[in-house]
Amino acid sequence: MSRTVVAIDVETTGLRRYDRIVTLAALCLMDGQDDVELLHRCFDPRKDSEPEAYAIHGWDDWSTRFQDLFADQASELHAWLGRADVVVAHNAAFDLHYVNREFRKAGFPPLQATPFCTLEAARAAGWPRATLDGCCERIGLRRAAERHHAAEDAFFALNLYRHHHGVPLLTIHQPWGLPTNYRQPPPRPEGELPRRA
Repeated sequence: MSRTVVAIDVETTGLRRYDRIVTLAALCLMDGQDDVELLHRCFDPRKDSEPEAYAIHGWDDWSTRFQDLFADQASELHAWLGRADVVVAHNAAFDLHYVNREFRKAGFPPLQATPFCTLEAARAAGWPRATLDGCCERIGLRRAAERHHAAEDAFFALNLYRHHHGVPLLTIHQPWGLPTNYRQPPPRPEGELPRRA
C-alpha cells in the first residue's frame, strides 16, 4: 500500500456512452497512510438525466442547471486525480470512460494511473454477488440511504480495494454532504421546465 491510491465514483445522466457526469467524488490515500483526502464536485451536464438515473442519484434537472461545467473544473480535477498510481472504482471501465471523455472534451489527456476494478476483483474471487451493494454487504458495509452518493460509493470502492489486498478497512465517521462547489438553485418554476440554454 505504498502507492498513491485514488478511489473514484461518478453519477451520470444515464448509461449510454455519450451520457454526462452529474457528480464526481474521489478519495486519495497517500503513501499508505490512513488520512483520506476527499474531492467531491457536481456539474451541469448540459442534458437532463434519464428517469432511471435520477432514481439512483436524486440530482434533479433544475438543480444541475446552476452548477459548474466539468470544463470549468477540468484543470484542477486533472491535477488532483493525476497524482494517482492506482485508480480504484467499482466497474472501473464505466467510471473511467466518463471521466476521460470529459477530460478529452476539455482538452486534457486521459488519466495514466493503473486501474483496479473492484467489480472484476469480486468476480475473480468467486463472490456470488458482485454488485457494489453485494460486495459491501460481504465486508460489513452498508449504505446510509437508498440513493447512491458518489463520495460514499468511492469510500466503498476504496475499502473493497483494501479488503482484496488484506489491509484493514477504513472508518470515516462523517456525513458525506453536498459537493464543495454546489450552488443553491433559485426556486423551481411551476410546470414543465424551459429548455436548457
